Amino acid sequence: MINKNLKKSAQDIQDEIFRKMSVDEKMRLTFSLNGLVKQIAEDSVKEQYPQADKEFIKEKLRERMRQ
Repeated sequence: MINKNLKKSAQDIQDEIFRKMSVDEKMRLTFSLNGLVKQIAEDSVKEQYPQADKEFIKEKLRERMRQ
């Protein structure tokens, strides 16, 4: 039988990792994830509108941010 105290959820493990991180590490991770989300959103617009120019893509991204 597995000791229930030894079983950790993924959230428990993630929380533990974040508690050990410095503020600088957390900020770098935040900026990295923010960039990743932006790239995914931009790629989605480009896929939806393959002929779109940069200004159109920027406008669509702004619209998505307002939602």
